Amino acid sequence: MEDQSGNGYDGVISGNPSLTVDTERGDVMTFDGDDQINVINGTTGLAEEVTFTAWVNLDAGQQEQVFLSIGDEFQVMLDRTSASYSMAIMASNFTSNSLSSAHNIAGEGWNHIAATFNDVSKELYLYLNGELIQSSTFSFSDIDWATATSLNITIGAMSDGSNAFV
Repeated sequence: MEDQSGNGYDGVISGNPSLTVDTERGDVMTFDGDDQINVINGTTGLAEEVTFTAWVNLDAGQQEQVFLSIGDEFQVMLDRTSASYSMAIMASNFTSNSLSSAHNIAGEGWNHIAATFNDVSKELYLYLNGELIQSSTFSFSDIDWATATSLNITIGAMSDGSNAFV
C-alpha cells in the first residue's frame, strides 16, 4: 500500500483487507479480523505530540478492537467488554477510559475517532464525532519511539495481530 504523501511510509498488508468504495467517504478498507496494515519502522521520527484520526464502522457485537497502534505504546480500543466503560485511549501502559456506554459504536454505522497524545504536557485526548469524550493527564516517563515495543504503526490491530479490527 503506497504512501500517498511521498514520505516513503508504505504499508505492508497482512491478511486480505479489501478496498471498497463508500458513497460518502470514498475508498475505505474493510478488515475481517485477520487483516492489518503495518508501516514498518513508522515510529521513526515521530514527534512528542501525535494525533491520529479515522472513520470507523465497527460491526455489531464486536469488542476490544484496536483500529490503530503506534509502536504498541499508543492506541485506541473501541467498545470495551466492561459494561462500565466504552472506549479507551492507551499510552505506555496507562489507560484512560470513557465511562459512558453512549460511546459504544458497534453497529451504529460510521463514526469519526480522533486521539491525541502529548508527551510534553502529559495529556491524552479522545474524540468521538468531533466531541471530546475523554481527557487525562499522566505521569510516566517520556516514550522513546526508537525503543518502543514495536517500531511499526499498525492499522487494524496491535502489531502482533491481537485485538484485530473486525
